Amino acid sequence: MACKAGQVVPSPWQTAGMADPYLLPAVVSTVGTLVAALGGVVTTSIFSGRQDERRARQEDERAARQLREQEAQARLNACGDLLTAAAQLRMHLQILGQRHWADMNIKLQAAQDEAASVGRCAAHVALLIPGDPGETALLLSRSAGQLAAHAVKKANVGLRTSSDQRYLGGE
Repeated sequence: MACKAGQVVPSPWQTAGMADPYLLPAVVSTVGTLVAALGGVVTTSIFSGRQDERRARQEDERAARQLREQEAQARLNACGDLLTAAAQLRMHLQILGQRHWADMNIKLQAAQDEAASVGRCAAHVALLIPGDPGETALLLSRSAGQLAAHAVKKANVGLRTSSDQRYLGGE
């Protein structure tokens, strides 16, 4: 093939329908870089999403554990309050029954208030711990009320100086 002056001779790559030999490696390199960058972004996104899910799951587990601990502490406190109120009532009635007191009516009122306190504490326990423990707490409350009522009924409220100044039990 002869060349004429001023005529551009096509390269063998162009005549075969192929692109420039430097264009193909540049395109492959650019596409590879883009794919690698996109892969890095996707991988980072997936990894970050999994970390967020793990953190959220751990936070939920921590909150649930903290709630269980608070509920257990509330049950423990309620049972302790009930036992304290019942012990105070028992001690008050034991001391009250030892002898006649000049302010017996005030002491009996305090015993009734303590029996009511046992009832409030028992109701709290029954709400926090349903089933047998709650029912037992309510039975304790009922017994405390009966014991206080019995003490009021049997109490001798009045002065010991003469029999006309004494009140009948329960008055």
